[in-house]
Amino acid sequence: INQHGKPYFIHTKYKNINFNISHHNYMVCVVISNNETIASIGCDVLNIQVAQNYNIQTLKNYFTLYEWQMIQTNKNPLLELANLWIIKEAYVKAIGLGVQILSQIKIIKNNENKKYHISNSSFNNKLYHIELDQEHLMAISILYKDTSLFDPNNQISINKCISKQQLSNFI
Repeated sequence: INQHGKPYFIHTKYKNINFNISHHNYMVCVVISNNETIASIGCDVLNIQVAQNYNIQTLKNYFTLYEWQMIQTNKNPLLELANLWIIKEAYVKAIGLGVQILSQIKIIKNNENKKYHISNSSFNNKLYHIELDQEHLMAISILYKDTSLFDPNNQISINKCISKQQLSNFI
C-alpha cells in the first residue's frame, strides 16, 4: 500500500497488473487489468438511494465552483453530485492520491453528449461513467503510460455484474 492507501503488487511478476476495489452499501466493484499500456486504474461505485441521506451542503468543499453550479442547476442535483463524486473518486484512486485533492480536480460535462472529462489532468486519462441500474452508478478511470499508447476509442467490458438480489442468493 502506498502512502495514500492505494494497494499495488510488489513482486515484479505482477508488475503489469493494475487493480482497484470500491464498495458502497451492497455493491462491490473490482477492476483488474493486465494491459501493459495502462499505468494505473481506479473505480468507484455508489448507491444513489443511500446517497439521498447525505447532506449535500457538507460536500460543497470537494467541488470546484463550476461543478457546484452544475449540481445546483441540474434537474436532479443529487444525481449530478453523485455522478461528479464517483468520477472524482475513481480518478483520485487511479492517480494514487487521497480525497484531500478532490476539490483540485475539475470535471467538465459536454452538454451535447452528456460525457464527463477531467479538464486539468496531466495524465492520459480515459473515464467510463456507467449507470449499472436505477440505484447504482460506477466510474472507472484508466491512466495510460504515454500518449502514443493512449487510444480514446478503447472500450472496456464488464465481465460480471451481480445485483443485490442475485448476491443474496450466495449468502
